Amino acid sequence: MSRLHGSRGRLYVALVDTTAIPVAYCNKWQMAITSDLVDVTARGDTNKVRVAKRPEITGSFNGFFDQNSADTYENAVSGVSRRFYLYPTTPAPGTKPYWFGTGTFDFSAEAQVDGAVTVAASWWAETFWTVDVDGGFSDGFSDGFSKAVI
Repeated sequence: MSRLHGSRGRLYVALVDTTAIPVAYCNKWQMAITSDLVDVTARGDTNKVRVAKRPEITGSFNGFFDQNSADTYENAVSGVSRRFYLYPTTPAPGTKPYWFGTGTFDFSAEAQVDGAVTVAASWWAETFWTVDVDGGFSDGFSDGFSKAVI
């Protein structure tokens, strides 16, 4: 796989019972997968030893206010988990890779006297996320690839 420029990345979010649509005027998205670590160091260990608990998947996105759409706000105030997809490059049929899963959103907006009205949202996963690379769906575990259902 080649390196990608971020200017072509997209974020798609589904409203209730609909197909996922691109988030209008999104200029940045971020995803982080982190795990809490438990110290299991015992006498005789030559180094500190830790084991990971379940991963936490969170992220955010930023963009410009769209006066013709309240989708981001509605996603946040509904409290309903939404299907969404993160593409590092503009999606088209067969475009890989992309990450997908479900998540719940928070929302904020900001207006400055010397700038555009911006929106931001943070999210956290409600299901385990998967990544589709070259047509295979990785469930994030070391046992290979499986097709994930969301």
